[in-house]
Amino acid sequence: MPELVVENLKKSFAGNAVLEDIGFTVAEGEFFTLLGPSGCGKSTTLSCVAGLEHPDSGTIRVGDRVFFDGDPRTTVPPEARNLGLVFQSYALWPHMTIADNLALPLKLRKVTKTERKRLIDDALDKVDMLHLRDRYPHQLSGGQQQRVALARGIVYAPGVLLLDEPLSNLDAKMRDQARVWLKSLQREVGITTVYVTHDQIEAMSLSDRIAVFMDGRLQQVGTPTEIYETPATPEVAGFIGRCNLLAGRVDEAPSDSGTVRVELGTTGEHLRVVRTDGVRAGQSATVGLRSERITLADRADAAGDGVNVLRATVKQCSYTGARFEYELAVGDLALHAESPVRHEGREINLLIRPEDCLLYPGPSSPAG
Repeated sequence: MPELVVENLKKSFAGNAVLEDIGFTVAEGEFFTLLGPSGCGKSTTLSCVAGLEHPDSGTIRVGDRVFFDGDPRTTVPPEARNLGLVFQSYALWPHMTIADNLALPLKLRKVTKTERKRLIDDALDKVDMLHLRDRYPHQLSGGQQQRVALARGIVYAPGVLLLDEPLSNLDAKMRDQARVWLKSLQREVGITTVYVTHDQIEAMSLSDRIAVFMDGRLQQVGTPTEIYETPATPEVAGFIGRCNLLAGRVDEAPSDSGTVRVELGTTGEHLRVVRTDGVRAGQSATVGLRSERITLADRADAAGDGVNVLRATVKQCSYTGARFEYELAVGDLALHAESPVRHEGREINLLIRPEDCLLYPGPSSPAG
């Protein structure tokens, strides 16, 4: 299966820019996810790759085939791109059997009847739906219909498989199950896959790499571990997982130290944070602190050497089954933290290691 290359992609609607200089490469056989909040441009990017939208400029190619080039103007129509496309809606013909739904794209490609049957049965077998080939869509569950839609997307061996929120119509438990078999299917088929979602768990569990979109711009491309552990911007940190973004000012940044000290807003409290390139004393900064990296302790002396200690007020505690979630306040700053145990009392100590803090020069804007 070939690689997909997108370069300098721009797109506007009615004069409003929705994509700005989007560029990424999806390696052969890779599961690559476009992740971001609603309206960030991820589905528009996928539609441009599919040929359903026409970019203003840039290039799109799969292997050696150029699908779009803004200079000179080159556009290959959707039906000539040999791409598999699966939408959020199953888009199955209700008057056709499952086998007939898969036969349609093969008939359009003039595949012989004998070969059609072989390809249909092979695709349905891959999604464990071969035994239901003669049923109609209304006789299937939502999860089964989505499997059929995926089988139809791979039945003619497309160069790249494009998936636009394919699991969002399923309930939570079925989505969990669907993620497992979808990744297994993608590995078995070995097809280059581009997946669009706003669901962080889907992105983290399915992807080889993730491209994070915000406001029509590509913020970061990396593995799930890189995106989570070293987010490139406070906006990415705030969107992925539960991350507290604390405004502050660097008041100590000695050149001979691996850490800097950040004063948190007007609280009078400070955090010692691992140094980041470009940080200097006196500049504003944002500290990112993931909820699960905060240790709650009744006694401040539970902290080890070099560990930050903040005194917080407990505003609310919620039991979620696997953990307790806390809404906290340090002065006028609001924080969220998690703990496996229930702490009593209205005040608590927050133990925070410098290496667990993310440091970004300058103020942050909220994630979408």
